[in-house]
Amino acid sequence: MRDRPLSPNWYAPEWIAPIIPAFTTDRLNLAAVHTVSALAMSGAQDSDRYTSYARRPAPYVGRYDGILTFRTVPRVMDELHRLELIDHDKAPPGRYGKQSRARLTRDALAIIGEPFDIVCEPPEPIILKDADKQRMDVPDTRRARRVTDQLQGINEPIAATEITLLVGAHTGRIIRRGDQILVLDKRTLYRVGNNGSLYLGMRFYGGWWINASEADRAHIHINGSPTVEEDYPNLHPQLIYALAGRTLEGDAYRGGGMDRWPRKPVCKAAFFAMVNSNTPRQMIGAVQDILAAAGRPRSEAVLLIEAIEKRHDPIRKCFGTGIGLRLQYVDSEIAARVMTDMNRKGDVILPVHDSFIAEKKHQSELLESMEKNLQKTLKNPEKIAA
Repeated sequence: MRDRPLSPNWYAPEWIAPIIPAFTTDRLNLAAVHTVSALAMSGAQDSDRYTSYARRPAPYVGRYDGILTFRTVPRVMDELHRLELIDHDKAPPGRYGKQSRARLTRDALAIIGEPFDIVCEPPEPIILKDADKQRMDVPDTRRARRVTDQLQGINEPIAATEITLLVGAHTGRIIRRGDQILVLDKRTLYRVGNNGSLYLGMRFYGGWWINASEADRAHIHINGSPTVEEDYPNLHPQLIYALAGRTLEGDAYRGGGMDRWPRKPVCKAAFFAMVNSNTPRQMIGAVQDILAAAGRPRSEAVLLIEAIEKRHDPIRKCFGTGIGLRLQYVDSEIAARVMTDMNRKGDVILPVHDSFIAEKKHQSELLESMEKNLQKTLKNPEKIAA
C-alpha cells in the first residue's frame, strides 16, 4: 500500500482539537493543525495507511506556502510521537529512497471520532512531479501560465454551481460512503504533470466527485438537476493507433486470442498495464499481478501479452515504453477543450479523467462536444502529443 504524501490542504481545527499539541509560536501551532488534519483525514478513510513526510530541507523548498516546512513538520511529528498519538516510522539519517512516515494511532482516531467542519483549501493550479514522484517547482513559462489561466476559467463556473450527492450519511458538507469521505467543498480542479514535464500526465484532480464510486456518481445533482456520465470507449487504444497513423477497428479488448480471459478485469487492465509500463520486464510483472488478482495463474502472463500484441500488431512497439503518460496528456487536453466548450454555452460539467458528468438536459450537447474534440485530435494527434 502506497503512503499518502503529506498534504497542506486540509484544515479542521474543531474536529482535531482533542489531540492537537500546543506549541509556543503561531507558526508551529498552524503547522500542527494542518499536519494533524492531514493525518486525521487519512486515518478516517484507512486507519492502516501511513502519511509520508520529509526530514530534510530540499522537499519543502517552494512548497506548502511556508506553513509546512523543514523547521515545523519534523517538530510536530516528534511531539505527536512523544504524546503517543502516532505510529511513527522515523527515517534515520542516511536512509535514502524512503521517507519518514506516520499515522494516527487507533486511540487517537477514537478520540476525535467522525469528521466534521473540514475545510479543504485550494491547492496550487499545477503540481509537477519528477520521475521519483517528488514535487518540483513549476517553471514560469508560457505553457504554465496558459494552463493556470485555463484552470481559472474552468474552476470559476464550478465554484458558482450547486453540486450535491443524494446518497450517503451526511454531516453538513461531509459525506461518509464506506471508507470513503467526500468533502463537498473540495471542488477546485488542478493538474498534475509527471516526470518533470507539463506535457506528460497533466490530468485533472481535486474535485470530490473524482473520488466517488461510479455507482455513487449516478446520484450527483447539478443545480438540483439529475446528471448523466458519458465517457470515451477505447480512448487510449484509439489515440495510440492515431499516433501510429492507423485506425483502430472493433473492440480493443477482444480478439487475437484474448477471448479466453475476462474482458474488463483482465484484458482491459492488462492492455493499460502494458501501455503504462516503462520496460518489458515491468510490463510482465504488472500483467502477472492483474492475473493473480483475477484468480488466474501468473504463468499466463506471457500468453496474455502475446494475445494482446497479436490483436494490436500495428502498435506492438508502443507496449512497455511508458507511452501511457503521453496518452494521459492528450486525454487531459481533450477534457480541457470539452469543458471550455461547454462553459461557453453556460453548461457546467465535471471531469472524471476521460469521462464527464453533466445535467441530463445537456447530454446531447456534451456528446457533440466530446465527439468533435475527439475527431479533431485523432486527425492530428501529434499536434497535442508533441
